[in-house]
Amino acid sequence: MLFAVVCLAAAVILFVYLRWEYSSYVKTIDLIPGPPKVPFFGNVLLIPRDIHESLHVVQEKWPKMYGRIFRVWIGSQAFIDISSPALMEEIMSSQKFLNKGEVYDPLLPWLGEGLLTAPENKWRKRRRLLTPAFHFQILDNFFDIFNKNADILCQQLCNRLLSHGEKNSPTEIEVFPFLKRCTLDIICEAAMGMQVNAQIEDTEYITAVQRFSFLLFEKFMSLWRLTPDWMYFLSANGKEYKKHLKVIHDFTSKVIKDRKKEIDQETEPTSQGDEKQPEFGSKKRRAFLDLMLIAAKQGADLNEIDIRNEVDTFMFEGHDTTASAAVWFLYCMATHPDHQVRRAHVYCRYRLYFKTIDMTFTGACTRRAEPSVW
Repeated sequence: MLFAVVCLAAAVILFVYLRWEYSSYVKTIDLIPGPPKVPFFGNVLLIPRDIHESLHVVQEKWPKMYGRIFRVWIGSQAFIDISSPALMEEIMSSQKFLNKGEVYDPLLPWLGEGLLTAPENKWRKRRRLLTPAFHFQILDNFFDIFNKNADILCQQLCNRLLSHGEKNSPTEIEVFPFLKRCTLDIICEAAMGMQVNAQIEDTEYITAVQRFSFLLFEKFMSLWRLTPDWMYFLSANGKEYKKHLKVIHDFTSKVIKDRKKEIDQETEPTSQGDEKQPEFGSKKRRAFLDLMLIAAKQGADLNEIDIRNEVDTFMFEGHDTTASAAVWFLYCMATHPDHQVRRAHVYCRYRLYFKTIDMTFTGACTRRAEPSVW
């Protein structure tokens, strides 16, 4: 009897799979070149678990093998990878398809329905509300934060190069962790009005953000993606995931409460009975969080969870993706030394921070002519 039940279940699963495999959807997707897939798993077994190796496979190896557009199956989900700048510009500038697919669901426990994950109707309203917070005149007030943390970054790189030189080890270092900490410092101070000093010291919040980001990526690229969330949360990684998520949310919620209390004190009625108006502009620099709290105080449709979701969203997008863009910029500059020289001349003309980089080059390794030092 048991054998009959197992055979029946296997037959049903096989029937469902074959019906899916020969559906018009799968046939259409498989017209796009891509790596051969395995039944039920797709291509997930071909993607290394190590982050660097997986990025090498997906972003370098497979584009060379299958072209600028290729498909990847993660279980029953199809992903179309596009590495053509012209096609990406067309997609990213389109306003037709703004709803996110279920591929963004793993971000919901952290970011909720912030700008990155919000459905179209909510996204449009929230985008109109938050756009003024990123006006150029407001961003101009934060250049001292950008410059201060850029100085710290150059000093950290210089110290690392000097320490490597003392040990007679290669002067080649991994810059991505340094850039992530730098961008985390910048976005925390600019978005939340808080200094976390990620480049100088470790804190529970910094550790939680870095580790949670890694677990999120690992879950997305592994077989755990094909299992229900409750099964993942029973694993060691799932328990660590929930622990770090709580640290992140607790930190953000505390900052929101503290800043809200400060803003309430700033706008308390004076002795004459007039309520003080919150100042904007260069006299009183306002962080992104402050602007949302003031908007909520003035009647905007924002509760505390909405504000936390938006702050967490900008924390995530504002440090991780920015650091990735900076790494690619440095890579492109290093592989095109002629552009590096031209860029350095432009920066020197505007008195930016190549003086510090000069010190790094000449004092740490005396190999200024070699672009690989970048």
